[in-house]
Amino acid sequence: MPVSTITAGQKDWLATLNNNFALINKLPVDNASYSTNVGTFMNGATASQVAAVIVQFNHFKIIYLYIESMTVPTGAFGKPFLKVASTIKPNMPIAFVANQHSYITTSDPNNLDNLYFWTTESTEQQYMNLGTMYIHLDN
Repeated sequence: MPVSTITAGQKDWLATLNNNFALINKLPVDNASYSTNVGTFMNGATASQVAAVIVQFNHFKIIYLYIESMTVPTGAFGKPFLKVASTIKPNMPIAFVANQHSYITTSDPNNLDNLYFWTTESTEQQYMNLGTMYIHLDN
């Protein structure tokens, strides 16, 4: 395909992107807040902090969940290790990477406030700093 064909509509793309950014900047953001201790660790898992940045829109929140210096013992592998506060729990299943050998999911669709830790390792996983972003719908 000739370059002229590829770049022919480029000005239209730029206008569309600029219009979209203008609309995003008009979204009614109610507030943004930072909260600590937004979850309870279970099955021996610990961390120096579990916190969230919460951006409130009309009828939904964007949540950035952050866990600092987390340790998960072998007894917690494949089990819930963190119960997230109901006011910020995911409304749909989520999954994210914890480290090069491990990941975290909401494995039980009936309890989306419970996060599960999965790994291919056979030893305690330590010193993990991780974060994820998701949407919480205010029903």
